Amino acid sequence: VGNNLVSVILSQIHILYNNLIVTQNNNKQSFNYILDTNNYDQNQYQQRLLYTIETMTLLRSRSSVTAVDESEIVSYHIKQINFDDLWDLLGKCLDYIRNVEGLVYDDSQDSKVENNDDVELPNQSSAITTSTPRANRHIRPFNTPTVRQNRNQLQQIEDNRPLSSLSSLTMRFIPLIECYLLVCSVILIRKSNNTVSSGSSISNNITDISLPGQRFRQSNNNFDLQIDIHSNINISQQLYHFIEKNSVLLNIILKSNISLLELSFSPLIYIPRFRYFLSFDIKRLYFRMKLKKLKVLSHRLTSSNNYLSIKIRRKEIFEDSFRSLRYKTVDEMKRKLHVEFTNEEGMDAGGLTREWYSVIAKEIFNVNYCLFNSVNDNDITYQPSPNSYINPDHLSYFKFIGRVIGKAIFDNHLFDAHFTRSFYKHILGVPVTLTDLEAIEPDYYKSLKHILETPLDLLGLDLTFTAETSNFGRTEVIELLPNGADKQVTDENKGEYVRLLANHRMTTAIRKQIDAFLEGFHELIPADLISIFDAQELELLISGLPDIDLDDLRAHTEYSGGYKATDLQIQYFWNVLKSFSKEEKALFLQFVTGTSKVPLDGFKALRGSDGIRLFNIQKAFGKHLLPSAHTCFNQLDLPEYDTEEETKEKLLIAIKEGSEGFGFA
Repeated sequence: VGNNLVSVILSQIHILYNNLIVTQNNNKQSFNYILDTNNYDQNQYQQRLLYTIETMTLLRSRSSVTAVDESEIVSYHIKQINFDDLWDLLGKCLDYIRNVEGLVYDDSQDSKVENNDDVELPNQSSAITTSTPRANRHIRPFNTPTVRQNRNQLQQIEDNRPLSSLSSLTMRFIPLIECYLLVCSVILIRKSNNTVSSGSSISNNITDISLPGQRFRQSNNNFDLQIDIHSNINISQQLYHFIEKNSVLLNIILKSNISLLELSFSPLIYIPRFRYFLSFDIKRLYFRMKLKKLKVLSHRLTSSNNYLSIKIRRKEIFEDSFRSLRYKTVDEMKRKLHVEFTNEEGMDAGGLTREWYSVIAKEIFNVNYCLFNSVNDNDITYQPSPNSYINPDHLSYFKFIGRVIGKAIFDNHLFDAHFTRSFYKHILGVPVTLTDLEAIEPDYYKSLKHILETPLDLLGLDLTFTAETSNFGRTEVIELLPNGADKQVTDENKGEYVRLLANHRMTTAIRKQIDAFLEGFHELIPADLISIFDAQELELLISGLPDIDLDDLRAHTEYSGGYKATDLQIQYFWNVLKSFSKEEKALFLQFVTGTSKVPLDGFKALRGSDGIRLFNIQKAFGKHLLPSAHTCFNQLDLPEYDTEEETKEKLLIAIKEGSEGFGFA
């Protein structure tokens, strides 16, 4: 395979080199500075490969265009070459490497980066490690034979390989991986004049005017991050399977040099279906790198005063903070925050700022402001109140809260506030679904499900496309569609009726509040940057990873449906949970309770829709099914899997992919 790889590289790179020489001769003004053949050793294939990558990178990254569009030239010449044999051989080589190397993350440095804005981002000299425990712990596991085989192979060697730097064998393939991704990037992604290549389109979420905050998502940067590649494009399918098989290795490479996502690895961040394979840690590193650049640029454009100073009374912290920050410009909000409490001698070296964020995070939910409702009265997760208008300043307050949370993210401070999944989706510009309603109004969700599953004539319901809302004892009728009061609900259109009802509860009824929040939030956090996360990851980005005491959780767990604490499947489950990384434990807690927040009094105080509800594991029937959860009851439906490995695989798929409901594994 190695000899064939060399042969293919020699022949294909020679063709590409000749094409570039022809291009140089035809466009000397554009290309003379790139192709310096005096330093080019045509007998060394590795130098050819590296030089070609460098040339292609320079061509792609050039901001100025002279006589012709250079991206078109590069794309044209690349399309003239048949790279299939080269990529097939690269895939075989990486298959071998995955079998030999236990490639997983060394996440020992993650916590240092998470809460410290001064930590330098990794560069190419940073250590990459090969390890065996939990090979796919940061990777979204897809239920395909390829990924299952990859996971099993890594598990087989996990007890036999010590931690070490990335092997020289693996590192020799990194330039070729870059080359492949760069070729795909040139073919699939064309950013000239904000257009995309044939077979590509912009994700529907960007053009859906019904979503709150759409005016903040109309920038070219946001369009660039929402390219949707149609499934019938051969190169996109090839690239998808390549990323799927090698996601562990690609994440490791990116952890050592996150800036590659702006260059050769750009398809992994620009195309949402590929972004799905990036770990939360990699997304967070990229996010912080981009924010750091924005912060540096802002400091250059502002005056020498780099502090945003506020003086507030501790007992009036919300109102004083609101008045102090309300009229600050965006550039002023990007300065380093300096907090002083009236009549207190403390100097803010960082501690007072952290305390301010902690107190404000509680005050925004103060019932006296009537801004948020606690979901199921659990005082853990919150949703904007549709009746907040009783407070005449409610929209100004929501903008202020958006600014504060955006400021916390911008300055890399944790903000201990937890919202519903539907609200996180609104921040991201993602449509809500009926499933999201279950955690907010479980009884209402059940009634809507009953309408979907039962013929209307059996229910005896006479429905129109309207919704009733109660505002302080007064009932109002809202039309879900124009002339909705005159449109009858039938078995044929009841799906649309239920969708509109759910959307009204989670979106339309609080749209003004959401828009005001986003207006403040996006002053500091660009919509394109935050869109790289999903709803679960956004909660972790804002509030941080929780410390979960598994012994406490196990001591306050109930079993039902035939399960007992001593059953083998239950032992499998707890062993799997212990093997999870901190991030995966947080995702699991989100999965079964709807939030990553741990109750202050421990899991004995875990609340559901009807008061205290301990974590419950119920037996589910159907080994082919994934685990499912009911967040309003803190309940996990766990099938009887045959092995601990299968339990781990299915549970990981559920918590990382199954947030929208579950089907067959």
